[in-house]
Amino acid sequence: MTPDQLVAYLGPALIYASLLTALIFGGLRGVVRGWRPQMQDAWAISLVAFFLVLTQHPFPDPATLDCSQGGPPPILQPFATLSRFALLWDRGGGPGPWIADKVVQASAMNFVLCLLIGMAITRYLRGPRVALQAFLCGAALSLTAEILQLTGLLGVYPCPYRQFEVDDLILNIGGVMAGVALARLFRRRRDLRP
Repeated sequence: MTPDQLVAYLGPALIYASLLTALIFGGLRGVVRGWRPQMQDAWAISLVAFFLVLTQHPFPDPATLDCSQGGPPPILQPFATLSRFALLWDRGGGPGPWIADKVVQASAMNFVLCLLIGMAITRYLRGPRVALQAFLCGAALSLTAEILQLTGLLGVYPCPYRQFEVDDLILNIGGVMAGVALARLFRRRRDLRP
């Protein structure tokens, strides 16, 4: 993806994510009595909204969507993406092909965004089973995104237009868990300073 393509892709996604964030805030204010959102709440909700939008965006034109084959088939084999990484590794050629590869770009963007989400939600995780809580949060987030993809945005589109991938589930959950672990490590180091 060129820089111009990246801006064209992320720009509308940011607008959609802002609208989704506003809807989530409005919904939470109506449901949770006495809730007074703080900056950390806005950060966490905005990251989740941005992630969910990016996993569905760009939205296809229904008139040009080809559903004759039922949309892209799900990839249910774990670690299937590794074959793409192995192919790039075998080809060599330095970092250029890796940076230009869409699978690598999507994987890196997913992981980094989920890492940031993990860091943002750490303040909500309590008790001795934080790793389990992080896993469940990552699984819920990733499953939501993948089910939206598998169902054509819950039936808004007549067939899926993005591909459900088990590897995305693994990568996203790993990103959230890594973010929680990093945030806890930073907090522990900060607390140990004299």
